[in-house]
Amino acid sequence: SIAKFVNQIITNAIDSKVSDIHIEPRLQGYIVRYRKDGMLHKSFDIPAKAETSVIARFKVLSRMNIAEHRRPQDGTFSIKYKGGSYDFRINPLPVAGKEKVCIRILAPAVSLNANDRNINLLGGSPEDIEKIKNMVSCPNGIILTSGPTGSGKTTTLYSVLKSLNNEDV
Repeated sequence: SIAKFVNQIITNAIDSKVSDIHIEPRLQGYIVRYRKDGMLHKSFDIPAKAETSVIARFKVLSRMNIAEHRRPQDGTFSIKYKGGSYDFRINPLPVAGKEKVCIRILAPAVSLNANDRNINLLGGSPEDIEKIKNMVSCPNGIILTSGPTGSGKTTTLYSVLKSLNNEDV
């Protein structure tokens, strides 16, 4: 079924530790490509008779308008898989009469321990963590994070938010 096929696309991506899933139209059907270490790799072809159903299934998962094909949309959905909770950001956009879908996988590292109030900085030195703690303790301001895919931007953001999550703030 289409639901099982879409689940297979998602679980293969999680098992392969990829950051993005791209479902792209071609002259003859669609292909699925996974982004791993910044490079897109073709994974497999989607059968022609299933291509519109696969796109519609992703839209249903993220509660989007499945009838809208001419405008870009944004959505999110979550699944539980192998003991982790995975969040997905999905962006279908029109391309030459068809739709291309980009799906970002937000790994379970973002789902930090609820009782852990420490700031988690992937690859950060104790000095870096101390600097961030000092910035977070300020009553106002902005912290800008940047870096390549998989460098820990989202994990850092979530850990900062968890460190601030109490009844006073």
